[in-house]
Amino acid sequence: MRTVKILAGVVGAIIGLFVAGLLAVWLLVNPNDYKGRIAAAVKESTGRELVLRGDIKLSVFPWVALELGRASLGNPPGFGEEPFLAFNHASVRVRLFPLLAKRLEIDRVEIDGLDLRLRKNAEGAGNWENFGAAQGQTAAAKAGGEKGGGQLPQLAGVRITHGRVSYDAIVVEHFNLEAGAFAEHGVTPISISFDANRGVADENVTLKAQFDLSGDVQTKHLRLEAVSLSGFLGHPGDGRTPWEMSAPVIASLSSA
Repeated sequence: MRTVKILAGVVGAIIGLFVAGLLAVWLLVNPNDYKGRIAAAVKESTGRELVLRGDIKLSVFPWVALELGRASLGNPPGFGEEPFLAFNHASVRVRLFPLLAKRLEIDRVEIDGLDLRLRKNAEGAGNWENFGAAQGQTAAAKAGGEKGGGQLPQLAGVRITHGRVSYDAIVVEHFNLEAGAFAEHGVTPISISFDANRGVADENVTLKAQFDLSGDVQTKHLRLEAVSLSGFLGHPGDGRTPWEMSAPVIASLSSA
């Protein structure tokens, strides 16, 4: 019994010291002082410029939480000066104690004001390709991915609000996405809404979609259940026409 009490006291003391250390980091370290280092690390790993205009907020207990203010990620060479993506606010939280046990449990990722600009250069390459700093790193990453994925991290959900995506003349605005928990062999409820147009006056489409998504990492197949789609189609001179579609199951969609 005495040994148990001693071990319990030692463990309690270690946990106390660890929590005290985390609190010291939270109180004494200003993450905004490391903007330059963060941007340099992103530049080294992706070859792109990260600009952090807003504040960075960090907390460590009971979550390791990171919040970013306005920020943008640049394009690779040959795509102009406009950013590849930008956002007004982003946040992510990771559970602390599972992380100490080498398990990654992520709370909901939230992004507000996402502005994603997809472009192709004269050679036909997209600005979303080759995020590695070197082609060899990209090839190695692809080769590693082809060996079969490991266990997926647990993710409580994703929320994107007030988003915008553009590609040539196609523009998707008022993009909102709400996704539930992601887990291997689990079912994820998803809700999407947006307005889209292709640069023609009075020609647009509005979409609202809800469905349950499941998939198999090994076979790379997706399954949609309880699919409900609705919206409006706009044509020049014809006004807006409502439409809707539903399906109990849409299966065997390849995710490769």
